[in-house]
Amino acid sequence: MDYGKTQNQGNDVKIDINSVFNQNLKNESGYCYLPGGLILQWGVNYSAGITVQQYSKTIPFPIAFPNECLNVQVSINDVGYGIGALTTGVGMTSRTKTNFVATFKDTRSSLNYNVYLFWFAIGY
Repeated sequence: MDYGKTQNQGNDVKIDINSVFNQNLKNESGYCYLPGGLILQWGVNYSAGITVQQYSKTIPFPIAFPNECLNVQVSINDVGYGIGALTTGVGMTSRTKTNFVATFKDTRSSLNYNVYLFWFAIGY
């Protein structure tokens, strides 16, 4: 076992690092518990054949946040090229303890696109 040390009123206390972090750290989607109660979660979601200019999708978290989801950051695998070409954006439009809604927008009039959504959330 890997042990770290912390001070507890002058006494050394052993902490099993493997019990602090879980096995989901190296997956494309996963979560980890941090000391102090914070939870980090992340993931990737694929949407294919989007044919509307605005499209919303509910993305579930790997685990529910026991108290609150504080923040969700989202990005996509499209850099956009400005007016007259592909201009796709994404934003988080709502969040709960168990999921969030990502809304995609594309300025083109003729649509049929695929997108990977990458996200990162923090809560407790």
